[in-house]
Amino acid sequence: MRVFHFTVPTVVCSPLASLGNVNVSWIISHDGGRPVTAIQIGYRQLGTDGNMYQDTQAVVPPEATSAIIMQHFVASLSYAFQVNVTNEIGTSTSLCGPITIWEGKVEFVLNVN
Repeated sequence: MRVFHFTVPTVVCSPLASLGNVNVSWIISHDGGRPVTAIQIGYRQLGTDGNMYQDTQAVVPPEATSAIIMQHFVASLSYAFQVNVTNEIGTSTSLCGPITIWEGKVEFVLNVN
């Protein structure tokens, strides 16, 4: 008798910015043995009070492509992002960034915690 163990999905994300827009992309490397049912994207501005991510900023259909463009970020500020991927077992979260949006250029800073 073969026993299957189902898990939450495995996800990795990365941001890329240009002139106030951020393209958040992700790869679901393993669905945990169950179909993905939801993908949610959140962000937070760094350097502000607290470390909470904004409430869900985007809900992406599970069959959608693996990128979303988020707009209207403020130049000279840094942001971090999270991608939550859910299946019937639970939710996996990938944190990515921080990324700083500069006027006319983009600087990606690796998070070394």
